[in-house]
Amino acid sequence: MKIAFDCTSTQPTDKMKFNGGGEYTVKILYELLKHLNAKQDKVVLLTSQNKGVNEQIGSLVSENIQQFKYTDLSDLNDFLSTFKGDLIYFPICYPLYSKLKLPDGIRVIGGIHDMSSFFYARLGNQPGRYYKKDGFDILRRLKDSVLKSYNMKKSLLEHKMLFHLNNSTYMYTVSYYTKSVLQYYLNETVTNVFYSPLRSFVNINPRIEREFLKKCNIESKQFFLLSSISRWFKNNVRVILALDELFSSHLIEGNYKVVLLGSTKQHKNYFKKKIKNYDHFIVLDFISTEELEILYKNAYALIYPSLLEGFGYPPIEAMRHGTLSICSTSTSIPEICGEASIYFNPTDSDSIKAALLRAFDLEYYNSFKCKMAQHYDSLSKKQTYDLEYLIHYLLGV
Repeated sequence: MKIAFDCTSTQPTDKMKFNGGGEYTVKILYELLKHLNAKQDKVVLLTSQNKGVNEQIGSLVSENIQQFKYTDLSDLNDFLSTFKGDLIYFPICYPLYSKLKLPDGIRVIGGIHDMSSFFYARLGNQPGRYYKKDGFDILRRLKDSVLKSYNMKKSLLEHKMLFHLNNSTYMYTVSYYTKSVLQYYLNETVTNVFYSPLRSFVNINPRIEREFLKKCNIESKQFFLLSSISRWFKNNVRVILALDELFSSHLIEGNYKVVLLGSTKQHKNYFKKKIKNYDHFIVLDFISTEELEILYKNAYALIYPSLLEGFGYPPIEAMRHGTLSICSTSTSIPEICGEASIYFNPTDSDSIKAALLRAFDLEYYNSFKCKMAQHYDSLSKKQTYDLEYLIHYLLGV
């Protein structure tokens, strides 16, 4: 068997070193390789020369695992149009791939996670989307408003074309939420839903745990955690401002902190101007996997206010450590988190504040411990099963 496997999503960029989509792709690749014959089957890893290098992918290159680095979409199309193999697989099938002209007779399988480009346009001017304050933010808002309808239609057309890259194209998705979205907006029926696989976890070194918490000037169970600060659709700005108001009104008692992850220099400057109680906030950029595990384990609660998720890893990762998540009701999040999280309306500041205050009711807070353990157990079993099912699907079994 010969497979062309797209690894573009695993590559880091200047704005984002790590992302859930990249880890998703790596996990599937590693699992697929376990099922292949190391001597007979061949895999070609597709990577972009315009993005950074993923060392995990590079380390796999061998006699039967090759790598093709493309310069642009045309270059990728030229390679795939002459690819003599059994399968072309896009773990994350970007709308840009709708321009590819793939040969008939070869199986093409792609995963559509969230139709992000469509919802980016639809969501419009959200808080935190424009933060540069360089004099052009107003023009950015105006441009997006004028082009909103055009961008939505363009994205829908691109997603529609993904289902017809050739005469043997099959698309799947990672949540029943996204399945319904594809059916509603595109009138395309997706047969298979494969939940995103369990992420790989690292064992926490107690010494490193103590040193990291001390370095960040935080104490266990005395801080809230927010991730992906630099991505506006994660909706963190609304929560940060809501927390700031709760600190100002003294409705949050004690020396609680808020740890913000994935912040750039521009975002730090933005928050310094916006936040009144800046001493309550710990602003970090990108951290290691072990450090992230430490924060999941020690947080009082993870706050997950995202406006758009195809699946949504962070609440599940926090749940694994018995850490409660306070989540948005948007998109796939209630489907994935079930009854094991506290929810709020992500566009309503009052709803956010009320949810945060509910987490300080210890009887209510502790009632989630059993729910989280049960839900994590059942969800992880489904993730494990779906990964195995997906691998067999890719192999044509």
